[in-house]
Amino acid sequence: MDFRILNEKDMSQLKELMRYAFEPKSGNYENLETFDTYYKPSTFFGLFDGDVLASTLIIIHFYQKIRGTTFPMAGIAGVATKPEYRRKGLVRTLFEKAFQFCEEKGMPISTLYPFKYSYYEKFDYIWVDSLIFLTGWLHDLKKQVINNYSVEEEKDRDKALKRIEALYEKYYNSTNGLIYRNKTENSFNKRLDKGYFFFSKDKSGNDTGYMVTWFIEDDTLGIREIIAPDVNTRKNFWNFIQLHEGHRKYFKIPDYLPHEIQTYPYLKEPRIKKTEIYSNSMLRIVNIEKTLNKLIYPNISETLFINIKDGFCKWNSGMWSLKIQNTKGIVVKSDESIADITLDIKGLAQLIAGHRNTKELVEQNFIKGKQEFLDKLDLIFPKNWYVVRDFF
Repeated sequence: MDFRILNEKDMSQLKELMRYAFEPKSGNYENLETFDTYYKPSTFFGLFDGDVLASTLIIIHFYQKIRGTTFPMAGIAGVATKPEYRRKGLVRTLFEKAFQFCEEKGMPISTLYPFKYSYYEKFDYIWVDSLIFLTGWLHDLKKQVINNYSVEEEKDRDKALKRIEALYEKYYNSTNGLIYRNKTENSFNKRLDKGYFFFSKDKSGNDTGYMVTWFIEDDTLGIREIIAPDVNTRKNFWNFIQLHEGHRKYFKIPDYLPHEIQTYPYLKEPRIKKTEIYSNSMLRIVNIEKTLNKLIYPNISETLFINIKDGFCKWNSGMWSLKIQNTKGIVVKSDESIADITLDIKGLAQLIAGHRNTKELVEQNFIKGKQEFLDKLDLIFPKNWYVVRDFF
């Protein structure tokens, strides 16, 4: 097998493989010219058997915020192998190439949406956030008292996306885990490819938030995306949602903020028709040093010696000294022979994301150490809200 980064001449084979792997209902290779090959910029990896593209992996050049810092992030997509070449280790080879590419290009973290979580755990990705949908009754919404706010529909999609960009920027700055769409060409266009666009406006006529709706069933108003960063904007949108009663019976909303803030305060009763909880994205720390040295930490003073296990990115494995002071971290390779903590790279990803604490990592056999050191690590990486909602 020969590895290379795909060029324009290889795109027809890539589109055919993507069609076969991800669009099986199409039933043929017709109309491939309409196939949109992901976000821009992207790098397309391929393994070839002679002239035949046998296996692919796509790296989308994203940026992602984690604990107050924006990192170049490798979004993994389009992992596919022709059936006759499967179970021959081709995907493993592509991931090895991908991690080396990330190391060379300065992309210290990587995120993906898996078809099967256990499969990607083999490459040291790990689940770091959940997606929760609530379906409730429209008649159960409370009328909110709010003055001088209005909701305006924008029917011109291009204008709507332009307005959304500015609002999303503010949301990004305050949200852990979010992908910085403004830095990746085509992000807004792909994520919000359909729906009705509504904007919350204050008494001065300024946009304060946006909501994209669609009708997923005849009796249900679906909220595809909602950015409502302050309480007045949330009140405004919930009043607007309530006005659909009579035409629709239910609303369905995802958690762009925790539902304890975003949804439950606006219900007459703390009950809903249905809760859907989905495991969502997976995170991989490609370079420990470049990640830990740039995070913003709690204002504490702690030092730990941590032994890291990483089966693919060998530059991560070994003993590290992590010193936290004045919200900054300094991590360097250490000659210390005894570790305070032994930590799997997957466990580190869950700590950094804020998805798990050390007690939960112990249950997964991701971490070992005396309780006093585990407690220190929990102070360094407190659990927090982590949201990834781009579904690439």
